[in-house]
Formats: sequence, C-alpha cells, structure tokens
Amino acid sequence: MCYNRVKGVNFPLLNIFQDAGYELGLLVNNYDVVLDRALINRYKVNIDYDSVYVDLDDTIIVNNKVNLMVVKFLYQCLNNEKKIILISKSIEDNKTGYLEKFRIKQLFDDVIWLDENESKADYILDEKSIFIDDSFSQRNEVYEKKGIYTFDTSMIELLICDKI
Repeated sequence: MCYNRVKGVNFPLLNIFQDAGYELGLLVNNYDVVLDRALINRYKVNIDYDSVYVDLDDTIIVNNKVNLMVVKFLYQCLNNEKKIILISKSIEDNKTGYLEKFRIKQLFDDVIWLDENESKADYILDEKSIFIDDSFSQRNEVYEKKGIYTFDTSMIELLICDKI
C-alpha cells in the first residue's frame, strides 16, 4: 500500500470516497520507485527545556551541507515554541552571509558569535536549556559549568518526536 500511495494511489481514501458515492479517478505518477523498509529508533524521554543552544560548524553545517537531522529537530523546536539560540565560534568572515547561504538565518531567536578563547558556557543563561555541539570538550565544559543536558549530533535522534 505504501508503494502505491507514493505513486499517487491512496487505497483507504479511495475506499472512503467509493462508499460515499463519489465519482472516482486515478492519477498514477509514472516514475520508478524502489521501496526500502527499515527499522528506525524512536524514543520517549523526560527532558524539559525551554531553550536550545546549538553550534554551527560541524553541527548544523557539516562538510558544506545542512545536517538534516539537526535542522529537523530545530524546526520541531520552532513548532513547540522553544527558543533557538545559535552559539558559534565560526571563523567565517561573513557570518550573516554564511547563514543566508544555507537559508537558516531566520531560524534563530538569537545569535551569539564568540571568539575562540571564549567559553560557550558563559553565554548560556537559561537554566531550562539544552546544548548541542559536535565538540566533546565544549559539551563537557557546558555540562560541568551549567549542569544541563548536552548532545552530540549523533544523539539528536533521541530528541526527535515524529508524532504529529
């Protein structure tokens, strides 16, 4: 059924329309589809937070591409009215242009640009927050100084809620 649905034929909906007496027609898209079913992980976790502090380089942008899992989570935060703060030590010359290049500039409630010698922990103000960064040393420092949950990009799946 899922194969036919992505081609344009929704059998359960057609059945409802047929029972309702509607005139039926089909529009089947003519493209090749290969279906791969896989087990995915879903989690339920009791983390309560109002703000997300997230790094840029090698976290949101990895190898000059947007990390889709992180951005999916950030849009989930947006939908749930969580504050999203970009906190970065990026060495990009045109930082705003860099955000615009990847079309993510408007995603953040606040942007904090730091020098290399500054501590991200010093700028995390909300006690009900979480921190996402690829750097273990920075996650560890934030955890030690702030006592908040910290996440590597490989841990983001824990925070994703696929229920609508």
